[in-house]
Amino acid sequence: MICEWHWGSHTPSSDQWSYSKSHTWNLPKGIPTIAQISLAHYSENDDRARVDLGFTSVNYFDANGVPRFNTFTLPGQDAPDSRQQVARNGMFRIDAYVEIANCDASYLINLFFWHSVSTYEGY
Repeated sequence: MICEWHWGSHTPSSDQWSYSKSHTWNLPKGIPTIAQISLAHYSENDDRARVDLGFTSVNYFDANGVPRFNTFTLPGQDAPDSRQQVARNGMFRIDAYVEIANCDASYLINLFFWHSVSTYEGY
């Protein structure tokens, strides 16, 4: 298991539109993994505060050992189909993106390793 805590801050008076951060995890071999990203803490600085977070891509080996990848909608205000959970057998890389605007926020990222995972997407 990998468990990480991160935080970011953005004030309306800064010169930047928002604070953003990308994360990448390269796993040593393709293993069944459930990845999860979630908001842990949020303190707004004004009425336009927001936190967008989600996974942007995953690389994995299919049942025949062929490398595959999926890309997902970038998290944002107009992206209700962004992904905060991804499960793949044979995962060897996953990428996440976080954008924080007009607030302070912390978030958790968990990678759970199992013998096998269900890859049902629910869409």
